[in-house]
Amino acid sequence: MTHGVLYVALEKSLLEELAVSADSVKGSNPDLDIAVVTRSDLVEFVPDVVDNVISVEDSSGSFLDKVKYISETPFDQTLYLDTDTFIAGDLNEVFKLLDDYSLASCL
Repeated sequence: MTHGVLYVALEKSLLEELAVSADSVKGSNPDLDIAVVTRSDLVEFVPDVVDNVISVEDSSGSFLDKVKYISETPFDQTLYLDTDTFIAGDLNEVFKLLDDYSLASCL
């Protein structure tokens, strides 16, 4: 079973935020893969720390894109993060929740 972090970043400024967030993920979870959904015209701005790039053409520019594109995840178990999230610890416990529940959420 694959585990990974998914971001949706459909603006260049969000990809810049994602670089800091993704670095924090890899800093404490180096074996965790990271994927991003972004517009095809922004692929060149995706930071190198990202393992999988999912290019899309039909972004609406609304918050609904986050919900729309989560199904594009390449992972069996996915942790969706906003681009302004900073991770300071091990995420394995989060994925263990998904062994017992189909969905876990935190505000």
